[in-house]
Amino acid sequence: MSPYFFGSSERPLFGLYGPPLAEPAADAGVLLCYPAGQEYMRSHWTFRQLAQRLQRAGLHTFRFDYTGTGDSAGGMEDAGVDVWCEDIRLAAEEFRDTSGIRELGVVGLRLGADLALKASTAGIGASHLVLWDPVVDGNAYLDRLTAMHEAMLRDRDRFGSASPRSPAGGPYREQLLGFPFPDPVRADIRRIDTAAEDPAAVPATSLVLGAEHPGADVLEQRLLAAGRLRGRHDLGSRSDWDDLGAINNTFLAPEAVDAVCRAMGADQ
Repeated sequence: MSPYFFGSSERPLFGLYGPPLAEPAADAGVLLCYPAGQEYMRSHWTFRQLAQRLQRAGLHTFRFDYTGTGDSAGGMEDAGVDVWCEDIRLAAEEFRDTSGIRELGVVGLRLGADLALKASTAGIGASHLVLWDPVVDGNAYLDRLTAMHEAMLRDRDRFGSASPRSPAGGPYREQLLGFPFPDPVRADIRRIDTAAEDPAAVPATSLVLGAEHPGADVLEQRLLAAGRLRGRHDLGSRSDWDDLGAINNTFLAPEAVDAVCRAMGADQ
């Protein structure tokens, strides 16, 4: 693994390049796009496992942190959907320069899936896209995060007594489950409607979905009608993104990792 910073000197991004761990090495690679906020923390270990699986199959990998997240520069006041999509474009460019790959696949989880699709329509040159539990509806996604945040602050089992502060005011106003989400970023996310993106501009796409995934059917039908749907992989169990009791748990998803690897042709 090679960790380093890339992009502009004013606002560098943190990246992690992983070379193939098997011969013959492919001239293909997979760009991995994290979720945001609390879901980023929960899924970090699983992304590491996914990267290793892909590398053992002979693929290059590249992970990175968006502006205002992880080890990248800036704060969330500098972030937004367009900024993060530009980060994906820069990461794809850096990945190609570093690895020499000719074929680029992109995997995005949760909000990272929606950002990956949006960035791909702007022309990052991806040949294959895997959307893993995409948000699809940014408005519903933020409503659910807000409801979970309010419930967390009033959870007597968590704090010993209910928090005297309301997320509607004070220091919690711009937080969601312990992570800053300023109003401009929320407004950006609320405008996300992935099923409404032009499917003709999207590369071949695979869906990896937990049970009871809202909005996925509409997205699937639009991709299918445009001839862009490569496959749908339904997981046997429901993902626990909306479970307040799971927010401090590492997101362990071996079945989903298997499905993503199969979608990328790296299931050995």
